[in-house]
Amino acid sequence: MLCLVGDMRDIKLLTHGNFTKKQKDFDPRQTFDSILKVFEEKARLQESHLSFHELSESSALCPNNTILSSLGETANLQSLPNRLSGDEVRLKQVVANLTKNALKHSKQKAVKILAAYDPMGQTLHV
Repeated sequence: MLCLVGDMRDIKLLTHGNFTKKQKDFDPRQTFDSILKVFEEKARLQESHLSFHELSESSALCPNNTILSSLGETANLQSLPNRLSGDEVRLKQVVANLTKNALKHSKQKAVKILAAYDPMGQTLHV
């Protein structure tokens, strides 16, 4: 219920242009690890496998990883850096919501969280 109230507050702030990011340095691997820990029990109870994988340019552009194919051949993807600067709380909210929905709707009994970093665009792809 608290998450719903928080999401509703965020939507109101966004629509009125009052939304501010909380910019700080954080370790992206720790962020993804904390998300996995939140959902590992739910995945176990559902007999699903939940995992996190870092992708680099070579792995992201191979045919088996079509998740990042929309980035195109010009993407210069790298493994995650040790530190990123951004809104870690919002990143956790988004990835947690996607993970929850993937576990809920997956028929494959496996959910993979894939992440890569594009240093040129200073963008984290999840």
